[in-house]
Amino acid sequence: MVAALRVSHGVVQSGMSVHRRSLVPHKHCVAVPRQTLQPSQAIGFENAPVEFIVGGGVLVVGSIAFLVNEALKAGKDLEGNQVANAGEWTDEPAPLPRENAVLVFGASGRCGKEIVAKLLKRGRTVVAAVRDSAKAMSAFKEYGISEGVQKNGGILFVEDAVDVTKPEMLSGDLFKGVTKVVVATGAVFGRDSNGNMGYIDGMTPEKVDAKGVEAIAAAAAKFVPKQKQEDVMVIPMASEKDLERWQKLDDVIMGGNSDSVLALNERSTGFTWSGKLFVEEGDFVVPVRLALNERSTGFTWSGKLVVEGGGFCGARSYPDTVDLSGYDGVSLRVKGCGETLKLNIKTDDLNEPEDTYQATFDVPDGEWGDVFIPWHEFVPVKRARSVADGPPLNPRAIQQFGLVYSRFSFNGFPNPAFKPGEFSIEFDGGIKAVKKVKPQILLISSAGVERNALVGNDEEKRKQEIPIVQLNPGGILNHKYSGEIAVRSCGLPYAVLRPTGMSDDADQAAPSLLEMSQGDRITGKIARSDVAQIVDATLGFFDATGKTVEVRRSEASDAQGKFMADTQVQKLYLSMSKDTVRTRQGLLPFPAPVDPPAPVSEERKEEILADPRVKAATERGAGGRVRDADEENATTLTTMEDASRTTSNYEGKEGAREWIRQWRAKTLEKQLPEEVKA
Repeated sequence: MVAALRVSHGVVQSGMSVHRRSLVPHKHCVAVPRQTLQPSQAIGFENAPVEFIVGGGVLVVGSIAFLVNEALKAGKDLEGNQVANAGEWTDEPAPLPRENAVLVFGASGRCGKEIVAKLLKRGRTVVAAVRDSAKAMSAFKEYGISEGVQKNGGILFVEDAVDVTKPEMLSGDLFKGVTKVVVATGAVFGRDSNGNMGYIDGMTPEKVDAKGVEAIAAAAAKFVPKQKQEDVMVIPMASEKDLERWQKLDDVIMGGNSDSVLALNERSTGFTWSGKLFVEEGDFVVPVRLALNERSTGFTWSGKLVVEGGGFCGARSYPDTVDLSGYDGVSLRVKGCGETLKLNIKTDDLNEPEDTYQATFDVPDGEWGDVFIPWHEFVPVKRARSVADGPPLNPRAIQQFGLVYSRFSFNGFPNPAFKPGEFSIEFDGGIKAVKKVKPQILLISSAGVERNALVGNDEEKRKQEIPIVQLNPGGILNHKYSGEIAVRSCGLPYAVLRPTGMSDDADQAAPSLLEMSQGDRITGKIARSDVAQIVDATLGFFDATGKTVEVRRSEASDAQGKFMADTQVQKLYLSMSKDTVRTRQGLLPFPAPVDPPAPVSEERKEEILADPRVKAATERGAGGRVRDADEENATTLTTMEDASRTTSNYEGKEGAREWIRQWRAKTLEKQLPEEVKA
């Protein structure tokens, strides 16, 4: 066996490498000069017997290892050249790469640990920011998570003693290698050492949900590099050579009479201003000539559409497999007369010639425009009919692009923008793959914050609201809303998630489909694992950027027992409006923040909790809890639901007090230590 040992050093460079097989941007490209030691040259094997080479393999390898070690100690490679960063041979493992990481605040909380587990399962690098690493690792243990590399490839780093109420602790070191931030913090409520219920260690809603989130948002804006949209040319349209990569495919193949041609587009791209400057006695005369710069920048696709016999023109590129999995879709710069075209994509997993993925796009009328087509708009099509249960487009192995101008849309329905006769459509530059900006900071807020702000100091309106708005313990809804404002204003691409009443999976009988809304108009319940799934999907979906949404489990009977796929979460986001244009969709602007109302009296609290709708929700386990220091002894806060679902067995004030006593025994006192109960 002949072996070659390479010892070299390189310089880390950053940039983007473009390959026909893979167009994914590389974070780090290492330039490695190949300095190869041939064992036969270094040790003199050319005259050695074969028996010696085969039988002495161990000696050969050991000798090579000795030479390498001595060379590294001397700070030189095996050819005598000085090596940068040379050091002694070591058995210590290389440090784990902390890059493209998701920093999770509140990582050891009920919701936070679900989020950490989900992100690691996806294979992400996660930095868990916690106040107590020992408690955090104990919480992670139930998910089979330990610090370091996980079985599925995810990597967990744990940052200890992180207190979000102290901005000086949110340093650049904490954000090292971080590109996304998830905020799942919450006030810490429970029983102190004296047995009194309250906020532990001063972790009040104001300090955590308002000032703490404000500090996180400010630090993220300072230390997290802001993403920008990226694109790369996939199919250039700028030269004769590029033109040769296309073939036309008109309806003549099926006996039609339409015809089209692709040609280089010669058009003006600017002016040349030339002349000669004369200076005579303080005056100047400038003979000036303005001339057009003429050069090819794209294609013109022109032809004639004849309805009889077919009614379509087409062109497609020759097969050339390319990996676009790191991108979100493709874009074209185009000008025409308002036509609606189809863009076809062939992939490796399509076996039949008539199978393709197809999307439509509108050509700007009389002016240049950029058209972006995301992957999710491409529909699997077989023999001109869409396949309802077909697999989504996989951009990892795209073979071919095609353009179609047809009198038909999907499934034989007419194309309303079709115009028979001559047409001419210009394409500038070519087809590009585009990576859109995705959320870089995601806040877990709460349903009810917008309702609370709209109510303000109007006590009569507050009495008509859902119980969490009426109770608003510690002004939590006001402070969470302040946190939202900080995140939306920090300058990073963001998303805000407002779950309804959260509960643990053990409280849910079965999985369920989810629902989204905006304007703080829904109530209900949702499992924390559902929230974790939405967080994971949100971080990877560009159309979640700049949106504030409420989420809950669907209450429809046919939604029960069904798992929610990430693609379904994406579809929910597609129907949501960006915050900047929500008024165009019939939503009110975000209300101005208001100061927290005065705490409710004990008598008023009893009245709120005695509401039959509250009792019905509590009996079914709906609602969310405010966690405490030991993740126990939590107080349940329920959302108002339809009173028609149950009848009350407790009448009057005494009945209400009896119900509250039983409720406390069921949800709080049963979890207390025996000595405290006594």
